[in-house]
Amino acid sequence: WGRGTSDDKGAVIMSLYAMKAVLDSGVEFNRKVWLIVGTSEEGEWTDMETFKNEFTVPDCGFSPDGEFPVFNVEKGYADVILSFEEPMLSSVLELKGGDSPNTVPSKALIRFNDGREITVHGISTHSSTPEEGNNPIIGLCGKLRDEEEGFRFARFVSRYLTNDGKANDLKIDDGLDNYQGEHVGITTAAPTVIKLENGKVVLNVNIRQKYGTTLEKISRGFQEMSDEFGYSYDISNYLEPMMVSGDLPFIQIMREVSKEYGVDDSLKVAAGTSYAKSMERFVSWGPVFPEDPQTAHMEDERISVETMLLATKLYACFIYRMVNEEY
Repeated sequence: WGRGTSDDKGAVIMSLYAMKAVLDSGVEFNRKVWLIVGTSEEGEWTDMETFKNEFTVPDCGFSPDGEFPVFNVEKGYADVILSFEEPMLSSVLELKGGDSPNTVPSKALIRFNDGREITVHGISTHSSTPEEGNNPIIGLCGKLRDEEEGFRFARFVSRYLTNDGKANDLKIDDGLDNYQGEHVGITTAAPTVIKLENGKVVLNVNIRQKYGTTLEKISRGFQEMSDEFGYSYDISNYLEPMMVSGDLPFIQIMREVSKEYGVDDSLKVAAGTSYAKSMERFVSWGPVFPEDPQTAHMEDERISVETMLLATKLYACFIYRMVNEEY
């Protein structure tokens, strides 16, 4: 139990022990194996850029920052920061909800100068799976939408952002779950932080765009609505979606190992984002199994000992075959 047990400090330990098991086995190494520990995955990836500038990039690999089976497609990531000009903002004493751009918060509130206060409680979840939570920012805006003040931010959120997370109404892509015939999931959008700042209402909308949805498309979609709702916007922490061919030999070895241990060996789309995006021919693989509780970015984060042991065996077996086989 504890922060990072499943995402991702526990996975670092699993990977380290898997490597030690392979080393202790006495197998002949035909390849070098690296354990690369990043420290900025929740922010800007300057650590990975520094690594790539100073070292040779590995031929292939995985990031243990998600679930099993193999996730060879990952959605992208973008924080769109909207700054609303609100004519009636002088009536508001306090407005706040959320403190992390990639987490749906559990509470949002507004306090007025006349003493009124509206507090909405929700269910926190990772922003890549907004449908698994209950977003209090959306709930608060629903209550404010019909206020006589007519807050622009409340009308925007109520019109374009919903608890299922679907970004169809934002018109930043076609709303479908495929790209040129490949399943890549749908683009999602979730409000994650709202606050007062420099006389404006600042709202962070976290986007998880599907493969094929570009920065230009996202920017164009928000630009088209800016005049109507009176906001300026900035796109930060942008990461492109990724897709790695499932036919590559290292992925085939992952699938073989999974099947031998009775684990699903299919290829899937990751809603979240991981360091797998930072290098070519990297995928997200484990350490959590589908039947395990999904507790990343939530209270009471945890992972079972059984899951840790099985994941470590999968990693060790994969590494053993990668260093011992030629292709």
